[in-house]
Order: sequence, then structure tokens, then C-alpha cells
Amino acid sequence: DVGVLEFRVYAALHWDGDSSEAAAAVGALETYLGGAPAPTGHVRDRQTAICALAHWRLAAGDFAGAEAAFAQLRAPYLIESTPVCAAAVNAQLAAARGRPDAGSTLARLDILLAAGSDRRHLLMGVGNLIAARLYEARGDLRHALALTRRRNAWGNQLLSTQLREEGRLAALVGDTVGAVRAYRHYLALRSDPEPTLRPDAERVRAALQSIRASSSNDR
Repeated sequence: DVGVLEFRVYAALHWDGDSSEAAAAVGALETYLGGAPAPTGHVRDRQTAICALAHWRLAAGDFAGAEAAFAQLRAPYLIESTPVCAAAVNAQLAAARGRPDAGSTLARLDILLAAGSDRRHLLMGVGNLIAARLYEARGDLRHALALTRRRNAWGNQLLSTQLREEGRLAALVGDTVGAVRAYRHYLALRSDPEPTLRPDAERVRAALQSIRASSSNDR
């Protein structure tokens, strides 16, 4: 199932997924894409598979590979049924390459996300995370924070990552109440974490304690 393979890739990149499972999923997606002539098969599945591979290559710093994947997405036979995914790839490439259209490509991604332009909830969540990180890199912390909170319409598959990022950004902009709320929600989800997740949970716990201590000292 292409959707399961994609989830394993995105889970490793943006959540707490297993990287070895993701690497195996990448291989399976490559096999799927190479198994039939390009114009055949389910168009939407092919497009989302290409997008997942593009995100994987971006994370590995393989910008040439990501650009090649993005070029595939623009092939005439591929109807743009997943515009958010393609826009997210392009926004990341523009930022990584220092292209002059980096701001406008990010703005387009933001508009698509705000409009709910993709029916796949996972891609909407991934897109919001990516856009938040890109806005943060541009110094717009408040808008990055707003994007971490834009999640009601697409579900909870990446909720722990969103909450952790929300808490961190809220603390950076001075929104103590928001930071405490997000961190407490995160820790409720990680009340008994697996061993691999404990270090991250402890970092969040320490950040929450630091905020509370600082708030007490300010009174």
C-alpha cells in the first residue's frame, strides 16, 4: 500500500518513526515507481510517492535528487491532485538553494495550507510543519507559531511534533501560557514513553520546569 509506505517516510522525517523502516519504504516506493511506464497506474499514488521520495532526499541534503523528483511532479500526465506536497517540496528547494523566489514559494504553500487544499490529512500536517520551520528560518517566529497551531482540520497523526514545536516557539516569542499548555499536552501524550522517546520527553519536561521557574521568579 503506497499510503502506508509514505506514512513511514514522513513519520521518520517529522515524527518519531523508525528510520530503518523509512529507508525500506523508500526502496519500496522506488520499486513501485519503476515498475511500470510513467503514464500508467494510479496517478495520485504515483504523485504522492514521488513527493515522499522528494522529501526524503531533501532531508538527506540530496537537492539534485529532490529537484529531479519535483520535475517529475510537473510532467503533463500527472494531474496536480496533491498541490500541498508539491508546493512544500518547491518551498524547501527554494530556501535551500537561496533562490530569489523563496519568499513567494513559501507564501504559496501557506495559502494552500490555509485553504485546506489537500484531502490527505497527513500531507496537510507535514506541510504545516515544513512551512513553520521555513518561516522560523526567515525570522518570522510568530507566524511559525501560528502554523504549529493550524491542525484542527487534519487530525492528530503528527500531534506530538506539533505540540513540541508549538511549545518551543511559544516560549521564544514570550507566550508563556501557550508554551505551558502545549508542553503539558505533549507530556500527557508521552506519559509513559518508550525508551527511544524518553530523552525527548525529558527535554520537554525540563523546558516546562524552566518556564514555570522563570514565571515564579517574575512574580
